[in-house]
This record gives sequence, structure tokens and C-alpha cells, in this order.
Amino acid sequence: MLIFDIQKAKYIVDPHFWTILPFKKIREADKNPDKHIAECKAIWIYHMYNPHSPFRDHRNKEKSDVIVRATFPKSFLEVEERKLQALINDAVIKNKEIDVLSDTVVEGGEMVVKHKEYAHVPTLRLYDPAEDENVLQAAEWYKNHLQQTPLWYSYESYKEAMYNLSDIIRDRSSSASNIKSASSELDLIPLKMEKMKQQAIKDEATTVKIQGAKSIKRGEMLESHASRKQKLKASAE
Repeated sequence: MLIFDIQKAKYIVDPHFWTILPFKKIREADKNPDKHIAECKAIWIYHMYNPHSPFRDHRNKEKSDVIVRATFPKSFLEVEERKLQALINDAVIKNKEIDVLSDTVVEGGEMVVKHKEYAHVPTLRLYDPAEDENVLQAAEWYKNHLQQTPLWYSYESYKEAMYNLSDIIRDRSSSASNIKSASSELDLIPLKMEKMKQQAIKDEATTVKIQGAKSIKRGEMLESHASRKQKLKASAE
């Protein structure tokens, strides 16, 4: 998603991503001539969800704030803070006006207590891109895109091997040989995961370096669940 711009001496969003509808909406919503805020929002998506991001070790609770402070211009964050403060001030004033009003009215000759509808007072906080509907749509697309990368598959294959072993153990027709074979396969998964992870990092580094690549190689894949079961059944026979 990110490529290194030699002229600007920094990483920027791969221009191919701006042709994808969810990202195109982010860019079109940014009225700044240089589209810098759109770039920051797309970079925020990358750092929030890509396992290669240097922010990957931060907890999700604090991750967004750390990325926002590192990538968005201070002037933009100050403007967003003033907007939020204005909403807070308006809500506080409205609630004070409601407080001085009587909560009882006369209806049909009787005094009736009416519930006062106070305005919601937002909490003053750092700008959160996740509150932008366009950013959320682009993030969903990007998470689906990541599921096609080899690093993602390395983790998914480990989970599938665990399910496979669990199925075999629960199956009363499984022999000791079946269970041993599935257990051996599970033992090999960490090595395969590491191999696939290193290949994923290598492929992404190559993609960034050449700047022209439009996709990342998938790397080595494990056999499907059904294929493994067939092999185990054949070995038992």
C-alpha cells in the first residue's frame, strides 16, 4: 500500500489505491489541493491493520491515537479539536437553558412532570479517523485485501491445522496413526509460518522497492483440510 517516493524522500500511498472506490471517496472528500489529509487517512488505515506496520505492537486501545499523532499535521488536529470544543460548548449552553425551565406542565387541568431532553455533551478527545464513514469503508476493503497476503495465510493455516487435529481426535474411527500424523503436521506449522512470514516481508520489500508491482505474492500454502483428511484416510487403509 505504501511506496517510497524518492523525490519527497518519504513513504506515500501507492497511486493505484486511489483508483479503488473506497479510497477514491476519501481523496475526493479532501478539499485541500495537495490531498494531504486524504493521504494521512489512508496511511492511518495501513498502520492500523497491516502486520508489517511499526505500530503493530501497540494495543488497539491506544494504537489509533499514537498513529494519529505521528501522521496527521498538528494544525489539522487543532482545528478538529476546536470543532469538537464548539460542539461541547453548544451542548453545555443548551443544557443550562433546559435546567432553568420548569419540568412540569399543565395538561387537562392537571400538573404533569415532563422528562427533560438534554443534549449529548461529547468528550474532548483526539481526532479519530474511525469516526469517518469513508475511512471505515476503505478500512473494510483493506482488511479483506490483507486476507490475500501470505502473512495472513500463515496464521490462518495454523488455525486450520489445529481444527484438523481436533476433528481427528474427536472422530472415533481415527487410529493412533491418524492422530500421530495430524500432530506431526501441527508441530511443523510454526516453521512453515516463519518461512511464509519471511517470504511475505521479502515480497513486500520488493514491491515497495520496484514501485511498479501491483500485487504481493501469496507464498507457500498448506494443503486444504479435505486434502489432508483424504491422505490420512489413505494411510490408515
